[in-house]
Amino acid sequence: MVWMRSDVDLPTPSEQGFRHSKARFWRWALGGLVAMVALAFIEAPVWLFALALMAWCVVGAVLLQSDVIFAVRQMADASVNSTHAQHDVPNWQNWVSGWYWETDAHHHLTVFKPGLGLPPAVSVEWGRLSEYVGSSPLWLSSWPEPAPGQDADLGRLAYCMQNRVGSGEALNLPWPAGLQGLNVGGDGWRCALQAEPRWDEGGQFLGFRGVLQMVPPALAPADAEQAAHARSRAEAEEAAQSAQMREAEQEVLRYALSHDLRAPLRVVEGFTRIVKEDYGRAMDRLGNDHLDRVLTAAARMNGMIDAILAQAQLAAEPLQRVSVDLSAMAREIGAEQSAMGQAGCVPAEILVAHDMQVDADPLLVRRVLENLISNALKYSAKVAQPRVEVGVMPATNPAVFFVRDNGAGFDMQHADKLFGMFQRLHSAKEFPGTGVGLAGVQNIVRRHGGRIWAEARPGEGACFYFTLMGTVEAQQRAQRPA
Repeated sequence: MVWMRSDVDLPTPSEQGFRHSKARFWRWALGGLVAMVALAFIEAPVWLFALALMAWCVVGAVLLQSDVIFAVRQMADASVNSTHAQHDVPNWQNWVSGWYWETDAHHHLTVFKPGLGLPPAVSVEWGRLSEYVGSSPLWLSSWPEPAPGQDADLGRLAYCMQNRVGSGEALNLPWPAGLQGLNVGGDGWRCALQAEPRWDEGGQFLGFRGVLQMVPPALAPADAEQAAHARSRAEAEEAAQSAQMREAEQEVLRYALSHDLRAPLRVVEGFTRIVKEDYGRAMDRLGNDHLDRVLTAAARMNGMIDAILAQAQLAAEPLQRVSVDLSAMAREIGAEQSAMGQAGCVPAEILVAHDMQVDADPLLVRRVLENLISNALKYSAKVAQPRVEVGVMPATNPAVFFVRDNGAGFDMQHADKLFGMFQRLHSAKEFPGTGVGLAGVQNIVRRHGGRIWAEARPGEGACFYFTLMGTVEAQQRAQRPA
């Protein structure tokens, strides 16, 4: 079954690092002391002392690294929960206030199950509803024909079902008047609908599934304005408090990364270079190879620290929305990335859709496109005819942009690791990288109020979808007079 997921619950090791056990720190410290005393007692040579000290520092650096990763993940989880909870979409199993539905491969409705409880002024004629579902009607036939220029999300639903792709987020649709047996009191009812394709283990398309949430009519203008004012004031106060806490936590993290974590790394790298320079000729090829591996690992860890610092700096930058020509930006980035391509690789064909405009922060959006396009070029570099496509899905509000390639792809069963810090679905030897880029992309997209998700198959490429605005804000902008 192919499924999509954009929110990641990162597992954190509970038995690593110094923070979970003071005894582990003392064992590490006393172990190094005992080793040094033992080497002095047997009058070991200097190079053996250096190797023992280097190994002791490496163990300490690994344990301290797990502490920093734990802190980063805690900060990321806290930031997402405090700032973007209003944008989260309920999982399929949490349809307590809506209706779960399924269709077959021909888009006929086959399942329509209620959640726990119904809104007021809603009644159900179970016999009539059962008869309606039993007739397997076309799911799209439940909605009336949209007026020109209205209900763009209904066209988006039709597009998703025709192309067998997920909606990515809840679609704001008119009430399905053709749905028989479910009666609502009054006018103005709408529904929020999610949809995703279903596949069997052999890749056969089974149909769609999703959740339909009932949205009651809007409040009177005066009540709505009063409620919106109170809600915005409470959200502003909460956001200010959360911003102060996050800034303090990030400052502590930046200090720990710049000083506490780099210090043992400098010791490891420095003593390793001394051993290699002074005793490299006395060691065989295997010993020198081990020293080179230690130096490479230290350099890689320094790169990971730089990536984390860049992420922390990115989170502190203010967000400024202006009109951005996404098409021109994507073409420029594609040309730059192609010019830096690996020697001997076939140049990739980069296709960019025309007239892609969005209101967003130009610097942050450029980082999103740079990361997604560079990943697409990297993972498609080994195919015979690499191709990268940057475009936008039609009839979507907010606009759903995508970056698609025909490269290595990945197994969707491991999609929950995709946007995690230091999480990789391919080995570093096969495709180099730090495993931090997509985590940064997700943070930027969420700061814009949008969402990001992916679809892929091993050996058939991948497609990353993202929005840069929430559904509510996009609809409010669409209703404003030109």
